[in-house]
Amino acid sequence: MLVSWMSKQKSCVHTSTFGLEFTALKTAVEEAVMIRYHIRLMRFCVSSPTPICIDSMSVVLNTANLGSTLNKKTVTLAYHFVREYVANGAIEVTKIDSDDNFSDPFTKPLTS
Repeated sequence: MLVSWMSKQKSCVHTSTFGLEFTALKTAVEEAVMIRYHIRLMRFCVSSPTPICIDSMSVVLNTANLGSTLNKKTVTLAYHFVREYVANGAIEVTKIDSDDNFSDPFTKPLTS
């Protein structure tokens, strides 16, 4: 199993957490596609979808929803990019509970 984790300052302003989470999912899908490509270059077979776990149920549901209406261009581009890889079976987006999410404490502010 390969685990990849990344922290990055926001590159654009979002008015909702949904848009922010979907843009982050697009970045994760880009990295997963790149890793799958490099594994195939080493002549290994990659037949099963790469699982990506996210803690936002609304984002998980919208990756499977073909009729989603989005109002910001950056979120719409991220949506179509992610949908393409989910539809062709390369990526599988699943929900993970906060208790099981090892990276969740790193996304919260530190308390003193």
